[in-house]
Amino acid sequence: MNQCGLPLPIKIASLPVFRNIFVDIGDEQSIEQSLSGFSSHMKNVSKILNQIDSHSLVIMDELGSKTDPNEGEALAKAIIDYIEDKKSIAMVTTHYLGIKDYAKENSQITLASMGFNEDTLMPTYKLQLNLVGRSYALEISSRLGLKQEIIDKAKEYKSSKNNDLDAIIDELS
Repeated sequence: MNQCGLPLPIKIASLPVFRNIFVDIGDEQSIEQSLSGFSSHMKNVSKILNQIDSHSLVIMDELGSKTDPNEGEALAKAIIDYIEDKKSIAMVTTHYLGIKDYAKENSQITLASMGFNEDTLMPTYKLQLNLVGRSYALEISSRLGLKQEIIDKAKEYKSSKNNDLDAIIDELS
C-alpha cells in the first residue's frame, strides 16, 4: 500500500521505499522442463537471491517445502540468513517448527501467525504477532469430507510428542 501511495490504516509508520519486490509463491513445476515442485521453487529462489539488496522486499511462501523436511528446513534457515545478511526485508511463510524456533531466537525476525477460529475451523484473517500457529490439518481434512477411518489412523500415526507440542502452542496462544 505504501509503495502505491495508498493511505495506510495505522497512526504512525516508518516505511522504506523498495526498489524491487521479489515474490516466490505457487508452484511452477514442469514435466516439459524436468522441474519438480521443489526444483522450480529453488530455481525461482535462486534468481531472487542473486538480485536482492538492502532496498528489496522478498516474499516467499512455504520456503524450503516440497522436499525432505530436514533438508528443506535447513535450507530455509540458510536462505533466511542470506536475506538478512543482504539487509533485505522479507516475509516468509512456513509450517516448519524448526524455523519457528529459529525465529524466536533471532531478534531481527518477528514471528507471526494468522488468526484461526477453532470452532468454525476458518481463518479470521487477523495477523497475530509473536504467536505460533497450528495447521489443524486433521480437523480441516475431516470437515472437508476425508473418511473418519483415515483421520483416526492419522491421529494414531501422529506422535505424542507432536500432541505435546500442539498443547504448548495452544497454551502460548
